[in-house]
Amino acid sequence: MKGDACILLLHFFLGITLLTLIELEAWTLFSWCPGISMRHCHSVQRRGPVLIKDDDVIEEEKRVALQDT
Repeated sequence: MKGDACILLLHFFLGITLLTLIELEAWTLFSWCPGISMRHCHSVQRRGPVLIKDDDVIEEEKRVALQDT
């Protein structure tokens, strides 16, 4: 039982520490190191497939654009 309690307490403190680091955005301290930093992930834009619009979609966009004026 002592081992279970120790592991439970260790898990609690590690979890709280991890959540605190996430909430404080601690990774911004490592922006000088591109291997650790997460900033380089945001600069890459993920692009999906090129979607081809149907004629009715284009007409609807035009109609909605004319409503705003």
